[in-house]
Amino acid sequence: MAALASEIIRSTSETERRFGWTHGIRGELNLRERKYDEAIADFDVAIRRPRPSFHDYILRSEAKIAKGDLSGAMEDLDKAFSQGKNLHEVHYNRGFIHEKLGNIEEALADYDKTIAWSKQFQEKQPIVSAVPRPGYDDESRRMIYRGRRFGYVISFEELVEIREQLQSHKQRRNL
Repeated sequence: MAALASEIIRSTSETERRFGWTHGIRGELNLRERKYDEAIADFDVAIRRPRPSFHDYILRSEAKIAKGDLSGAMEDLDKAFSQGKNLHEVHYNRGFIHEKLGNIEEALADYDKTIAWSKQFQEKQPIVSAVPRPGYDDESRRMIYRGRRFGYVISFEELVEIREQLQSHKQRRNL
């Protein structure tokens, strides 16, 4: 896939390469292949363009989460928010980071926002993240054609269960 991404970049004009329009594509392909350093480097270029995509910030945050750079990932998610985007992926990833850091209240708040987003659909929308939760394997990684996202798919029911487990963990800690 990286060869395909490099070919895409080679076949684009100098102007397109200079503004990083194709680097977001290559970054996403590198993220799929778990080449996190390369993905971050590509998203760094993509984000330097005049009007960076909030999506590039979200994907770069996922690469940073996978590498363990939780503060850098949170900064990227804040930048996605600053573009006026209040997306379920941002809330889910923020919740995941807060959960990892032990910030249970903040994690619950972000998971609640993600759950509220999904509830608005008759068919509950899944959450897709490049970052695996414990217990997820390669079989859990797949393409979701709504929005062409690829990653670990967390169903609405799984997210509600994650939230309930976190809530019960919080209650046990407060005893």
